[in-house]
Amino acid sequence: MAKPKKPKNVPLQPIGRGITADYARALRKVLQDAFDRVDRELIPQLEYISISAGNYSGTRKDASWPVYLAGLVNSIDTNHNVIAVPAYNLQAESHGLLMSNFNERATNRNLSSIIGVDVATSVVGYSDLMNAWTIENVNLIQSVDSKFFNEIEGMVSRGVRNGTRPETMSKEIRSRYGVTKNRANLIARDQMAKLNGQLTRHRQESLGITEYIWRTSQDERVRTQHSQLNGKRFKYSEPPISCGSSHANPGQCYQCRCTASPVINVDELWA
Repeated sequence: MAKPKKPKNVPLQPIGRGITADYARALRKVLQDAFDRVDRELIPQLEYISISAGNYSGTRKDASWPVYLAGLVNSIDTNHNVIAVPAYNLQAESHGLLMSNFNERATNRNLSSIIGVDVATSVVGYSDLMNAWTIENVNLIQSVDSKFFNEIEGMVSRGVRNGTRPETMSKEIRSRYGVTKNRANLIARDQMAKLNGQLTRHRQESLGITEYIWRTSQDERVRTQHSQLNGKRFKYSEPPISCGSSHANPGQCYQCRCTASPVINVDELWA
């Protein structure tokens, strides 16, 4: 049997940008429920809260208004979570599966182009990896919800104490919607890149591949530290310093889009 022809170049491992963008859209859709609830249930109460705080002439101050505000925000948060928690779990699981399938095809295609024959990577340990990623990811996106509601309560509390008019507070609250959506976008990109990198390592190591070439996305957004690693060879068990002063493999630093091209000695493989 003739030895397969050794390829001239190792192809870049794709990172699934379309899946990542779709995941970000799904998260923003769930977050919209929180924004809608604030519009319906909190903003119409701002004038009442301001009156209770004695911010209008001729009104008596009710010292319990902070308790009312906290209870109102907590109720909105709780009711939102009834919808959001299962939705976040569903989206994480479904998009995680999409990324896994994408990564499997890309990794197998990449390895096959190097070795010269079709390759099927192992799924041993796959469930543990996916479950851990899903739990971490859902916790992160839920933290965005929690931060949003904490910020909203703080904004209203400060506004009322400072005598800010309800319509001004309404505008300030709605200005946080875009900020919160951007946080969800960042989490989607970061977590999908991490999952892609973890799956790539898992599948390469299932074939006994222990080393890789660090590959960047080769654009202006690549951080200097990663540009200096581009094209260099590392072991998965001994990752380079790549997250400031911390060691990490490709895709594991915050917002890292780098990938790992496998190191395979084709001559030894077909000797």
